[in-house]
Amino acid sequence: MDHEVLSQKITIMRIHTWLSLVLLLPACALQTQQNNPVPASSHSYYHTIGDIPLPDGYARVEVETNSFADWLRREKLKSDKRVYFNDGSLKPDQSIQFAVLDEPVGNKDLQQCADAIIRLRAEYFLSKNEYDSIRFNATDGTTLSFSAWRKGTRYRLSVNKLKVVYTSHFDNDIFSSFNDYLETVFRYAGTWSLASA
Repeated sequence: MDHEVLSQKITIMRIHTWLSLVLLLPACALQTQQNNPVPASSHSYYHTIGDIPLPDGYARVEVETNSFADWLRREKLKSDKRVYFNDGSLKPDQSIQFAVLDEPVGNKDLQQCADAIIRLRAEYFLSKNEYDSIRFNATDGTTLSFSAWRKGTRYRLSVNKLKVVYTSHFDNDIFSSFNDYLETVFRYAGTWSLASA
């Protein structure tokens, strides 16, 4: 494997790990039944991930302009640190999160754990109009391609394996198509399929 490609893969893995640990891992934490509210806003509001100060003795590594890492640092944070379930109810334990990304999660119980990094990676490529790069592996190994989705490819579960189904449907509304595609990815991909890719 080419040294530069290996270096890029290692960098992406480090970014995924850091982001998961710092911002996204709380989504996977077990819920406690205590009610520990966090104020809707506080004096420690940061506008973007890059605004979050580092601990003493640490420095941000240089990243390439317009890279995934650069894009992540510019991701907006909500001023309201409270976390809600997909049904709009307030999560009981509000002591876990430090900041909340300003990203849509929809109103279905689909976006969890690895789905958060899937959404961010997909949003990054969408922002660059790199639709061919938006592709993820399902747990059965099927590649779920956004470009194919836009051209009418759909995926249906049949005997524990995804079956590719072709339709004559072409999606002109990029954002609606993108969200429908991600719902399918969230159903069939996850931590295991990302780790094995």
